[in-house]
Amino acid sequence: MTSGPRTYRRFVVATGVALTAALVLLATLGVRHLGQRELTQAGQGLAVAAASVADELAVVLHERVREITMLATELADEHRSTASASRALRAAKDGSAFLLWLAVTDDQGRVVASTKPSLVAQDQSASPWFSEIRDGA
Repeated sequence: MTSGPRTYRRFVVATGVALTAALVLLATLGVRHLGQRELTQAGQGLAVAAASVADELAVVLHERVREITMLATELADEHRSTASASRALRAAKDGSAFLLWLAVTDDQGRVVASTKPSLVAQDQSASPWFSEIRDGA
């Protein structure tokens, strides 16, 4: 009968160890599941935020293209003076937080008006931006 209490004690210890292992396993699986769910929710939130920023950027870019197109149309008058063109460019630049400088060139790449007076009369035909615009890129 001395083996009875020992067997019972072993049973209790084994059951305790098994229950502890099961609880640790369940806790690990629960944390992993919650972590994956939170990660999925965070990823979805980031995707929504990225889409919103992309939409806002598209609107801003569309507005800038429209403004530059209107300005180009206004400046297309061949009889416009350099001073008048420079004033129009300065007004456009001053009205925008996005523009650093503006210039008008002739078809050979010589600057005829600019918000930077130091650029006037400079040859920009070798500049990458002029080549891209001239070539329709």
